[in-house]
Amino acid sequence: PMHRSSHKYVTPRSGGVGIIAGFIVGLWLYDTIHPLYLAPRPLFLISAFFVLGMISLVDDILNLAARTKLLAQVLTASLVVASGLSLQSIP
Repeated sequence: PMHRSSHKYVTPRSGGVGIIAGFIVGLWLYDTIHPLYLAPRPLFLISAFFVLGMISLVDDILNLAARTKLLAQVLTASLVVASGLSLQSIP
């Protein structure tokens, strides 16, 4: 617990890194089975999630400023757009 937290007790950290790592492996496997189906440049998409995971880990350790995290999110979103991913419809 700290002044920026709403927790009353110490909470586990870095759990999101495992989730993002699993998601990256899943994207990579999916792209291996169905190349070019996910995005024309899947490496950009995978890199975006890697950047997001690393920023999350660094934030868990160092408590980054909001401006730094926003910049990282903009970079991540730019990588997703650069990957060529497009949604035709949302089921």
